[in-house]
Amino acid sequence: MHIGLFGLSGSGKTTLATRLICAHPNYSAISASRLIADHGGVTDYDLLDNNNIGSNQSILVLAYEKYKANHLNTIVELHCLIETEEAVDIVDTESLKALNLDAIFFLYLPEEEILKRRILDTRKRRRNVTLSELKSLQNLSVKILESAFADITNLTTPETAFNVISAYIDEMTV
Repeated sequence: MHIGLFGLSGSGKTTLATRLICAHPNYSAISASRLIADHGGVTDYDLLDNNNIGSNQSILVLAYEKYKANHLNTIVELHCLIETEEAVDIVDTESLKALNLDAIFFLYLPEEEILKRRILDTRKRRRNVTLSELKSLQNLSVKILESAFADITNLTTPETAFNVISAYIDEMTV
């Protein structure tokens, strides 16, 4: 079983993935950024641009296939749009489909909460955005995912995500 966790930067994907693999030890978790970096892609915020984002997606697809070959059950943290200092780049739906995910979940939060989390998390550099921009980015992300995965898109809040995804995992492993 291969589960994709989507959400804007700061939505809680890493925290959720960590909780899920603790509760479901037969799963492993990894981020798209880690897969890309480990296979020669560009993940440094200051170096990301339109030129390398496309090649990163090709790297991600191949790297995730290799990862899945060694891990029967995975949870992968993903983005369907990439924010850089200059722009927001949309990941093409063909790249998303090529990941061959069994299920996807999108962490949907109020934009105020995302902004607060971004401000408090000083480990990562992120572009400055307004609440209105965050709302637009989140809505755009949902539209992208619906166009790529119309039949398996699940919106959830971080508060309910653990229970929703755990129940899904339990149901699928019966």
